[in-house]
This record gives sequence, structure tokens and C-alpha cells, in this order.
Amino acid sequence: MTQTNGATPTVSTVKATFQAMLAPTSKVVSRKAWGIDVSTVWLPYFTAARVSGAIHEMDLSDADLGAPFRLRRDKDTGEVKFSSSGRPLFALPQNLTSMVNRARENYIAGLHQVTRATVDENPDAYKAQVERQHRAGDPIIAKDNSDQELAVMAQMLAALEAAAPVAAAPVETPPTVAPEPVLEAAPAGTPEPEPVTTGKRHK
Repeated sequence: MTQTNGATPTVSTVKATFQAMLAPTSKVVSRKAWGIDVSTVWLPYFTAARVSGAIHEMDLSDADLGAPFRLRRDKDTGEVKFSSSGRPLFALPQNLTSMVNRARENYIAGLHQVTRATVDENPDAYKAQVERQHRAGDPIIAKDNSDQELAVMAQMLAALEAAAPVAAAPVETPPTVAPEPVLEAAPAGTPEPEPVTTGKRHK
């Protein structure tokens, strides 16, 4: 356990430390611009830029830095906009958004510049590095493509099986028995048919 001033922390001190570290706190909502937190990165950076004179009031005003999160409103009615979950929507002031975009564009331009300088200075080394990367990555890409095809096929088969109707078990039916013929009585006065004989008739 870490010691302070050569003294071993007491049980009460350790307990108080745990309580302070594990105490519930209100969750701070992080709002980002270009994937970078506005409150902890962009605002201090642009504030420093104002102090150094790199940007001026007309570029980014005190109000833009002092109230960076504004309620989004309907352009026609001015009513506050809400998300599908019922929460009000916020947006950055236009000047702050423009400065973030400017920083992003300059950063991307710097990346291109460094890349181009490296290629011009060491073209063979750059080409060799690209070839090594491709050799190392090709087996991974090939396996991912194969696994993707198998996974898609399995998903399609599972969907077809789920959509197919369940075949009912055949029901055995008893054999049908032909009903016995019903003999109707001949009408009165009808001559009876002559008997049929199978032998030779004698004259």
C-alpha cells in the first residue's frame, strides 16, 4: 500500500479514500465536434488562440466561447426541436463550427504534406513498406471475405427455415367402405326377367 510521509495510512483514511473514489457522481454529458470533446479540448484551445492573437473577436466571439451549446430551433417557428426520445437538441454556434472545420481542414492538409514529403524523400522505402503491409494484410482480408460469405449464407438459410411453414404430421384416415347397394322394388306390372342359364338348351 502506498505510504504518505513515511506513515502507514490508517483504516479510516483508506476507507475515506475508497468512498471518495467510488462515490456516485452526476454524469457529465460529452458533446463532441469532429470526434473531439468540445468542453475539454476545443474550448480551451480556442480560448488560448484568442489570448495568443491567432484568432480575433470577429472569428470567434466571447459569446460563442461562453455559450457553446445552443438549443436547436425551427427556422420558421423558432420552436425548440426534440429528438425521437423526447430530449431537446443542441448545436454549436456557426462561428464555433466554422473554426472546428478550419482546424480539421488544416490538419488534413498537414497530414497530406507530411506524407508527400516522406514519399519524395524516400520513395523506395515507402514503396517497400506498402508492399509489406499488403503481404501482411492479404491473408486477413481473404479469411474475412470467406467468413463473411459463409456467415451470410448461414443467415440466409436460417431466415428461409424460419419463414418456411411447418409441415403438419400426416393424419391416418380409415379405409373407406363402399355402401351396400339398395334394391328398389320394381313397379307393379313389370315382367320379371327371364333366368339366365349357362347350359345348352334342349329342343
